[in-house]
Amino acid sequence: LPQNVRILNQQGYLYADQQHHEAALKVFVQVLSIDPINVDAFDGKIKALRSQGKWDEVNKALKEMCDRPGNSPEMLNRCGRLYFKQQQYDKAIQTFEQILRDVPNDEEAWVGKIVSLRQQTDFPEAAQAIQEALTRLPQNVRILNQQGYLYADQQQYEKAIQIFDKILNDFSDNEYTWKIKIRYLELMYRFNEAEEVAQKALEKLPQNIIILKQKIKLYRKQGQYDKAIAICDEILKINLANEDAFVQKIRVLRSLNRFSDAERVIQEALKQLPQNVAILNQQGYLYAAQQQYEAALKAFKQVLFIDPNNVDAFDGKIQALRSQGKRDEVNQALEEMCDRPGNSPEMLNQCGLLYFKQQQYDKAIQTFE
Repeated sequence: LPQNVRILNQQGYLYADQQHHEAALKVFVQVLSIDPINVDAFDGKIKALRSQGKWDEVNKALKEMCDRPGNSPEMLNRCGRLYFKQQQYDKAIQTFEQILRDVPNDEEAWVGKIVSLRQQTDFPEAAQAIQEALTRLPQNVRILNQQGYLYADQQQYEKAIQIFDKILNDFSDNEYTWKIKIRYLELMYRFNEAEEVAQKALEKLPQNIIILKQKIKLYRKQGQYDKAIAICDEILKINLANEDAFVQKIRVLRSLNRFSDAERVIQEALKQLPQNVAILNQQGYLYAAQQQYEAALKAFKQVLFIDPNNVDAFDGKIQALRSQGKRDEVNQALEEMCDRPGNSPEMLNQCGLLYFKQQQYDKAIQTFE
């Protein structure tokens, strides 16, 4: 099947999974030369560019693809989500509204518009969009969930929970509604209720990993660390390579100063997930917690070799250098990372905070600006 775009896209995903972002980009560009409106290849191309911190090229590719006439609703929805990820919320909203003018019942576009308005904290407009969406799509679970999230955004948690209860009366298998209800009960310190809801959810959805992960957070919040570890182990019996379960277990063990147990779990995790940056970052944090700063530095450098734009690893590297009093190396590392073109807003925020800690206030202000 020469030049089969589905096979080529899979090749691109395979390269991306191995952090070979330039090779992935080359494949997705090849697909787009064969099929210029291939949504998956366009999405893959943007992700490959983002992974390399090529923000100018991301914006150029978005403009070229998304501003051209005749795009399908599928392509425009993808454009809207990508604008959202770029924090270009006005562009995202305009794109979703463009879809809705032609396809008024498009669920993805309604959800995208509402989420973008919520992100801008334009709560009245978001509420109006929800009502308009529900007239088109009554009883749509995703829109109803957005109504609950909107109340929660405004810290009206009781109203949010009432919305989620209504959803669960009709759609008791909706895992995300269960999850967020547990989360908001936890935020209100209604731990017993949250645990009861989690139990009901697991009766409806046994061995559901999303619900189990929420239980980990619930137990951690209450300082019930043995129970949190037990849930991590339960998830890992279901899925031997679950990154989140490994990370949560390592964090709990580290917080209990059970360093040798945490190291053992890290080694188990790396057997299942070799070169996983989240696990390697945890290894760096573990060394730092034991004041083994040189080992921590080595771990964070390994992450940055795999993923040069990893904000957590960059922060960990700077902290490890600071802990050793290597101020010249700190300044050099800051300059190398923070002055390069195309940094993400997340990385620049981290740079600004680190300049602040270095008492380089002018540099901090310039970075935030």
